[in-house]
Amino acid sequence: MNFDTSQIRAKRQRSLYVASQTGGTLSTIDTATNTVMPGAVTVGPAPGSVAVSADGSVAYVANGNDTVSVINTATSAVVSTVRFDTDATGAHAVAVAPSGAVYVTDATDRTVRVLVQPSLIATSVTKIGSVGVSGVGSTLLSNDGTRALVITGPSPISTTSTTRVAVIDTATGKQVGSTVSIAGKPVVPAFSADGTRVVITAAGTTATQLAVIDLATGKQTGTTLTLPGAVGVQLLSADGSRALTTTYGSGTTQVAVLDTLTGAQTGTTVSVTGNQLEAPVLNADRTRALITTSRPIWETPDTTRVAVLDTTTGTQLGTTVEIAGNEVAPPALNTDGSRAAISTQIGDFASGYTTQATVINVATGAQIGSTQGLEGQAVYGAPVFNATGDRVVFMARTEGPVGTFTTRLTVLDAATGAPVGAGLVVDGDGARELSADRTRMVITATSTDPVTQVVTTKLATVDLATGNQVGDVALPGTWRSLLLTPDGGRAATITEDNAGTHVAVIDTLTGAQTGTTLNLAGTEFGSRVISVDGSRALIVTAVYNGATSINTERLTVLDTTTGAQVGNTLTLTGFLNGVQYSPDTDRVVAMTISSNFNTTGVPTSQVAVLDTTTGLQLGSTLTLKPDNGYLVLSAGGTRAVVSTGSQFVVINTTNGTQVGGALTGVGSNPLLTADGSRALTTGVSYNFWTRTYTTTARVLKIV
Repeated sequence: MNFDTSQIRAKRQRSLYVASQTGGTLSTIDTATNTVMPGAVTVGPAPGSVAVSADGSVAYVANGNDTVSVINTATSAVVSTVRFDTDATGAHAVAVAPSGAVYVTDATDRTVRVLVQPSLIATSVTKIGSVGVSGVGSTLLSNDGTRALVITGPSPISTTSTTRVAVIDTATGKQVGSTVSIAGKPVVPAFSADGTRVVITAAGTTATQLAVIDLATGKQTGTTLTLPGAVGVQLLSADGSRALTTTYGSGTTQVAVLDTLTGAQTGTTVSVTGNQLEAPVLNADRTRALITTSRPIWETPDTTRVAVLDTTTGTQLGTTVEIAGNEVAPPALNTDGSRAAISTQIGDFASGYTTQATVINVATGAQIGSTQGLEGQAVYGAPVFNATGDRVVFMARTEGPVGTFTTRLTVLDAATGAPVGAGLVVDGDGARELSADRTRMVITATSTDPVTQVVTTKLATVDLATGNQVGDVALPGTWRSLLLTPDGGRAATITEDNAGTHVAVIDTLTGAQTGTTLNLAGTEFGSRVISVDGSRALIVTAVYNGATSINTERLTVLDTTTGAQVGNTLTLTGFLNGVQYSPDTDRVVAMTISSNFNTTGVPTSQVAVLDTTTGLQLGSTLTLKPDNGYLVLSAGGTRAVVSTGSQFVVINTTNGTQVGGALTGVGSNPLLTADGSRALTTGVSYNFWTRTYTTTARVLKIV
């Protein structure tokens, strides 16, 4: 019999664990009596290494088939088997750090993998408290998950509008402080970055009210502030000491800054002519805010206005910048927040359109250089800055008389506002993708030959430092999507024709294809890069059978370093209702919904867990009823919560298994705390006799 030579003594126990490579078992020796305890535990084939947690409660056995058996030493039962590779070869050693982290070596791959701790594997769900607040509303979590807010507004039959807010301690499930009430209908609250305060806003018909709540005490800070006009948006400064609030009325946007420590206004209200287009855009340290408005309905021609506000003093910097045309998207800021760029569009269908880009000095509020233009419509959104913030790129598209398109791109110098390099002109309707290092822009353009009707997809890469094109690749078929790795070195290009979906990985530096084209059944939608290093991409396709009215969603893992598929394609019945990915555990949790009207007639939801390292499904597919609900993944990725309205379940993503049975009658719209130990649900009930609504938040403990 061959034994593991790294025999390890468990702390707090007088036990020695020995793995038998030929027998595939783990034996326990009582070191006090030097006897072998009865009942050897069966593990995987050819176990080669044993490690024990610091408290001696868990033993880990590394098996020869690339799995680790997790054993509860108190019961001598295997609680989980974790697969960490698929080649089923290589010598393995397992070790446990004092922190509980589990490390497994692989001699064949020359790698060390970190496994999920068993303490993070949930085994039960228990209700520990509930808080009821008058009205109809919902529940929100604070940034750190230690507090929950129950926010309610008026019921459908109420004649008055009141917003009520209660703070819950998620550790105990009990309310902290007393319920805060302000006049008006509730608006989405704004949490401070440090999670200590929240600004509550209520919208009235002619006025807006705001209150600041201390989350530690659940009490209101200062007095309620009332501003004239309809509610706009609320944003907080980086340290949470200032709140920026906007309102609108009579063709003017008003902006006020609040001190969240006192509840008082800082500076004076700033007025900008026009309708507010979107939430103010803040620089990185949130000391500057860009307010953008469009012309009032009685003003011609179309005009976009931009004002820069100092949020520390509540005053405007410089004068309002006026730009001809309609804003395309909110202003974009460079990395250090010193420059902003905004796109506008002028012209009409008869005379043609021009897309414009304007650069603004955020420190002074003044325009830099002159506004630049490109022939074509502004269909590509806001301008984009490069990594160093000294270049900004914008695009436009023109349409020919026979349905042909041309895509144009120009790079501007952010210091002067002038063009740099030759830019780009490419046939086809283009889509843009910026590399994660923000040094290159990849343009994917699909065009159809008007004579042969042959469809071609072109990839053109532009160096943002020089403003010139550096690569050009042509692929057959219609473009569906483009996935760039974080370093921008590889692009997974997805096209589609009658044969299905085709995926090719392109080296953006050389323009050459990596590996061979991956051909998949169905139509692609929702694919994305799913690993921190960009080595994995999730390709999602759907196949619909018109004869049976059954749709299947297919999830395939792509290795972007080789261009090849990893593992097997996961197939779920129904239409995709959500895909969640955790970089901490390399797990994907997918959910589909199906009415089944043409088969069983019973609506269902399906949920499955996919290991993106191996491309294999963990556990079995879970089928729930009915065909609606939500999927939420914990911050660490170890737990998934699924609510279908009538059923509530928790899933261990480590092994893809359900925790306990499905709960009923606990509400919907689940939320998870960061550590995954608490789940919150919300339910609204109506009392026929008192004609009142009650929103109840339930706190569920997951262990």
